[in-house]
This record gives sequence, C-alpha cells and structure tokens, in this order.
Amino acid sequence: MVDHVTELRVMTVCTYHYSAMQALSKALLDLRADMVSQAQSEVLANAEQAANEINVQRLVDKRTKELQVCYSMQSSVPASNCVSCYLELLALCALLTACFIN
Repeated sequence: MVDHVTELRVMTVCTYHYSAMQALSKALLDLRADMVSQAQSEVLANAEQAANEINVQRLVDKRTKELQVCYSMQSSVPASNCVSCYLELLALCALLTACFIN
C-alpha cells in the first residue's frame, strides 16, 4: 500500500517532468521558428543577389552590343567617338570589377 507522502512525491515528480517537457517543447518550437525565419531571409537574399547578377549581365550585354556597333563602324566614325567608346569600355570593366568584388 502506498502512503500519502509517497503519493505526493510521485505527483510532485510527475508535475516537474510535465513542466520540463512543456518547456522543452516550447524551446523546440521557438528554435524551429527561428530556423524557418533565417531560411526565409537567406532565400530572399539569394534571390536578390541573383536578380542583381541578372541585371548586371543585362547591362553588360547591352553595353557590349553598343560597343560592338561602335567598333564595327570605326572606319566611318570620327576618332573622338572611338575614344568615347573606349572610355565606355573602361567604365564597363570598372563596373564589372566593382560588382564581383562586392
């Protein structure tokens, strides 16, 4: 037969373990929420970076096409325009360098 004191001890231990289990469950839920939030932020950052890379590539393609037209017309274009094209090419190289360094 279980006495009253032993019964109280068992109930106290059960209550303690139940409270500990609830605290661990809450901690796991909080950790999961933090991990999901961090993953979402990372996905958004990666998407933004990919969009920036696409924009840079479009800019490079556009400027390259313009410079190719300029150089293909070099014989009929005044020398000052060719210097301008060369400066544009240098600016494009600087832009690409800055994008890839960051």
